[in-house]
Amino acid sequence: MTPDAPYRQIYAGFFEAIAVPAFWMFMPAMKADVADWDEYHTARRREGALNSFYSWFVKVALTLSLLLNGLALTWSGFDVRLPQQSDDVVNRMFQLYLILPLAFWVTAMAFAWFYPLSRRAAGEIRAALEERRGRI
Repeated sequence: MTPDAPYRQIYAGFFEAIAVPAFWMFMPAMKADVADWDEYHTARRREGALNSFYSWFVKVALTLSLLLNGLALTWSGFDVRLPQQSDDVVNRMFQLYLILPLAFWVTAMAFAWFYPLSRRAAGEIRAALEERRGRI
């Protein structure tokens, strides 16, 4: 095993340290925009339903991440009974634990890039809702 192998986990942690705070920062703001968009198109306020779906989605994502973690260990050839893993296993673990999170991160960025509610669109929807409420 190479001497730097235990420290390779820091590489994946670096990308996770970028992605996780971004998720917790952007999602609440996006939920508000989605609630406004939904009200604009349906004339109903459903923040509770949207928030419950969001919470369910987060729980499912966390559960799937644990499943993928176990699968990645299996795919790498990790054997818990061995006192030390071979270089091949450590290299596969490094590749899986770097490439898989990066692939999900890039996919999430692609979805965010094509997110249809821009700041301008959200502002227009918000103004239309305020005007609609003023007429009632």
